[in-house]
Amino acid sequence: MSKIMPLKRCSIFSEFSFGELSMLAPYLLEETCKLGHIVTKEGTPSHGLVVIASGHLLLSQSSQQLELRLEMGDSLGEFSLIDSKSSSLFQVESEENTELLKMSPHDFQTLKQKLPALAVKLLEGILRSTSLKVRQISPTLEQISATL
Repeated sequence: MSKIMPLKRCSIFSEFSFGELSMLAPYLLEETCKLGHIVTKEGTPSHGLVVIASGHLLLSQSSQQLELRLEMGDSLGEFSLIDSKSSSLFQVESEENTELLKMSPHDFQTLKQKLPALAVKLLEGILRSTSLKVRQISPTLEQISATL
């Protein structure tokens, strides 16, 4: 699987050039998950950035009747690259055969040492993507807050 195109679809990497993505690709491991594979259990430590290269993941939370569906280009686990105490708020399960690209905190530390400008750009992409997600969910949070 080429890692470049799935990364280009992910908002974190939207401002990366193809050359930068090519330099970043060796720091991402490919993982194939079969239907029903549990990627992460709710409450367990997160193990790094995960980008969906193909397929779908279902995120569910036992304490709430909440399910979210992620698809190609979506990501999760971003904060665990820099926060070793980060844990998953959701159980993450593959809804079909799914290809993932994963960067562990160790691989991120190596990236910081060898290509610090690229590591900074990755962090900027994570912040930009997170900011966008917060802006998108803010109206929903305001509605929920008003009903409490």
